[in-house]
Amino acid sequence: MAEWHGEVILAAKQMGWLSSTPKEADGQLAKHTRLKTIELNGGTPRQLPVTLQYLVDYLQELGCCTPVGMGVVAISATELHAWQSVTGIALSSWEVRTLLGASKAFVDGYYSESSTPPCGNSDDFYEQAALDA
Repeated sequence: MAEWHGEVILAAKQMGWLSSTPKEADGQLAKHTRLKTIELNGGTPRQLPVTLQYLVDYLQELGCCTPVGMGVVAISATELHAWQSVTGIALSSWEVRTLLGASKAFVDGYYSESSTPPCGNSDDFYEQAALDA
């Protein structure tokens, strides 16, 4: 179970990293998110294999994070409980912990200043054929 939990956490961190807008060398924010930049350059990020994909889907349906002021924070247990009530989906305690951890990982990835994706180096992350086109 711990291995599968880690897959969901890594996938969420990767999604956060892709959703962020990095700073340029001059300190200004780039015009596009990392994902949009990859797509504009003809690349396609590889999908991470996740055994418990339904939890990643739940996280996306729920909203990976909560917008606040000038940024984002991880979803709260209260927000997750409300989502369960509205959707009628009853999560187990380990699923709740995994989703809360995944949301925190998303936010960590979102605020990462690293140019290297969380799950490896850039050469492994992008479809090489698309980058070479």
